[in-house]
Amino acid sequence: MDDTDTVGETVSRRAREGFETVTTRLSDAGEVVFRERGTMEHVLLLCFLVAASYMFWGASEFTASAATFPRLTAGATIVLSLLLLGRNYLPGPLRRFVAEPAQLLGGDEDDGDADDQPTEETTAGAYTYDIDDPWGPAVTAGLCVLYLGLTFTIGMLYATPIFVALFAWWAGIDRRRSAALVGVGFLTALVFYLVIAPEIAVGWYTGWEPPAPLFVGGGDTSTSALATLTVLSGIGGDRTKYETTRSSGTPADREGTTPREHGVTPNP
Repeated sequence: MDDTDTVGETVSRRAREGFETVTTRLSDAGEVVFRERGTMEHVLLLCFLVAASYMFWGASEFTASAATFPRLTAGATIVLSLLLLGRNYLPGPLRRFVAEPAQLLGGDEDDGDADDQPTEETTAGAYTYDIDDPWGPAVTAGLCVLYLGLTFTIGMLYATPIFVALFAWWAGIDRRRSAALVGVGFLTALVFYLVIAPEIAVGWYTGWEPPAPLFVGGGDTSTSALATLTVLSGIGGDRTKYETTRSSGTPADREGTTPREHGVTPNP
């Protein structure tokens, strides 16, 4: 029994030493590539970059209207991930612009205490609440997986504000800012729903479509809202009468069961 315990302890110790060696080498490599010590934050950003790149490439299998929202979302994620990963290569003003929002959302106001404490020089990676805590990237990754699952079941229209609300609650953002962020997230998804791709309100795997604002019954209100948003946004100049009907008509219309040749609006 003692021999077995000794072997188990030896294997466990060697595994820990091997893991520490790997993390140390990765951290050293991070100092060369990112000009700062590699942390779990960099691992999470790299995961975002890979996932967003795959999402951008995979959207080519969708129709032009349905691919717009995921491509814009993935493109924004790619750009922001690259900016955060390469922030130490950016000029001063742009570097501060990239790093400051995380403090504004997640940090407490302790400017008075900061005056009493000695200042110390920190790297750009220290803008997060705790870059060495693996819980931060783990929870964020879990919320992203939940967002993906909600997208497959209820669609992006309602999955987006749910994801933003959960992340704001976990990050400890005050209620007023959280409500503002949730509102912005929902309005952004709603604009895409009204103007570009009504398919984002449908669960991709389940086909379930929760009731959407302004579209209950598909009356004149929904059509007017759609036309107004289309004109104001300057998007959808080539949108046909049939595509407008799809966004505010019956589920059969939205599924594309109405006969129609590509690029030709059927006669009323």
